[in-house]
Amino acid sequence: MAKKKVEELEIEMEEVVEVTEDTSSGSNASEFFQKNKLYIIGIGVVVLGVLGYFVMKSLNESKSKEAALAGYPAVYYWEKDSLQKALKGDGVAVGLENIVSEYGSTKEGNMAKYRAGIAAIKEGRTEEGIALLKDFSKGDNLVSASAYLALGFAHEDLGKSMEAAEYFEKAANATSEKDDAIRPMMLKLAGEAYEEAGKKDKALDLYKIIKDKYPNSQEGQSIDKHIGRAES
Repeated sequence: MAKKKVEELEIEMEEVVEVTEDTSSGSNASEFFQKNKLYIIGIGVVVLGVLGYFVMKSLNESKSKEAALAGYPAVYYWEKDSLQKALKGDGVAVGLENIVSEYGSTKEGNMAKYRAGIAAIKEGRTEEGIALLKDFSKGDNLVSASAYLALGFAHEDLGKSMEAAEYFEKAANATSEKDDAIRPMMLKLAGEAYEEAGKKDKALDLYKIIKDKYPNSQEGQSIDKHIGRAES
């Protein structure tokens, strides 16, 4: 689609050039420009925008590779649960915080936000971890579900049940319905947090989803008592 748009713009630009070359005098060229300047300028802006997109895409890919190399030791420490070294570096290699600062707009920098957020929460720096995980660009996948889940637990620790419930529900929605092993658990966490926040109707809706869609899950086998409590 993008290629077709670029080709169409190139054809339009060629037509403008041909008409310009056919004008026999400077005054005719000036007339032509005055008459068509908005059209010409508009095409120029679009062309520059398209070219700029591809230039930035190339630069971002290069920066992402650079970030991956620079952040490799930090990822190693994060996986080993050496959280201080993961966040701050080891005196030689940089830490996740530096990767976020230097490469935050890249794919690797985005993953650094996730890892740094999880590490900060585990270190007890809850507010800092929340900020990083909120800034982490999420999609519909298990890493995003994990980020939402961590945000849910962090807000639960802060006594913010409503926010916790909303994040737990987002965690459930970020997973595939085929993820029977974890989706019911996240729905149940959301339901319990909604109950804590005084939203029994919302909790009941989620408990019924577990009962209807995941009756054979561990949560589904014991969900009736939760439904009874939410209905009371």
